[in-house]
Amino acid sequence: MGLITEKIFITIGPNVKYYRDLNYNVKFGDKIEIPIDHLPKKSRVRIKVQCDGCGDVKEIKYQDYNNNIKNQNIYTCHKCKHIKSRQTCLDKYGESNYRNIKKQKKTKKERYGDETYTNPDKRKKTNLEKYGSELIGWNIKELHDKGEQTCLKRYGKFSWQIALDKKTNKTSIEQKIEIILLFNNINYNYEYCVKYNNTYKVYDFYLSDYNILIEADGDYWHANPNKYKNLNELNETQITNINNDKIKNKLSKDAGFILLRFWECDIMKDDFEDILVNYIKSQNGSNPISLGSNNSPI
Repeated sequence: MGLITEKIFITIGPNVKYYRDLNYNVKFGDKIEIPIDHLPKKSRVRIKVQCDGCGDVKEIKYQDYNNNIKNQNIYTCHKCKHIKSRQTCLDKYGESNYRNIKKQKKTKKERYGDETYTNPDKRKKTNLEKYGSELIGWNIKELHDKGEQTCLKRYGKFSWQIALDKKTNKTSIEQKIEIILLFNNINYNYEYCVKYNNTYKVYDFYLSDYNILIEADGDYWHANPNKYKNLNELNETQITNINNDKIKNKLSKDAGFILLRFWECDIMKDDFEDILVNYIKSQNGSNPISLGSNNSPI
């Protein structure tokens, strides 16, 4: 919908000439009602708008509204701005999640002489100075609490609730595990949230009949140590996921769950179904981290 306010009362000020040019018979200090589109584009008058993405209604400056609709001619709030970004990428490049990898590599090559350049030493130094740890994530209580308060203030939900709302597509390895569970009549919950001591994390699967949590870890995104042996070469996403996995491992153990972790390369093997089902149906209350080809992503 975008613009909700249709008419608005204003007081004529120094812009009296602007309104006279629009054929208003006014003088300085007059109060008049005008259609919203008669306001100057850079007016700071506050108007009501509705996000074309989520439908939230808010008051913003008319100037901010006009700046917002320049792209795609629709109004989106901060949390829905990705809608226009994706449409712009689709219009320009033919795909909604386009990233100009060639340009990024070229820039890195020109600046640093290496198209795959990252600066892990600088990142670690900054993290150490700010937070007392080289590798950081939401395991730092200060960052965790600040992030949760921001989510609650902006969206009225905690981060794990937002994640559940947004995630609709299962990964290929999650799909394979789900098919195995269904075929073998094993009850499960997908995207199961565990809360313990004011910490909460979402796990891929929960088997209520066995008190088992299952995590399907992509080799790239979780940095399988058989493939990524040098920690200094990991990107920020991989480091964040590793830290998050550590928290999940501890949380599940403290809360009394059995946690099974599987690497993508193990899930895709022909004998994976037998390994998974045999363990589930013979579990004895232990708490292993992984039944795959290596011990853990940590």
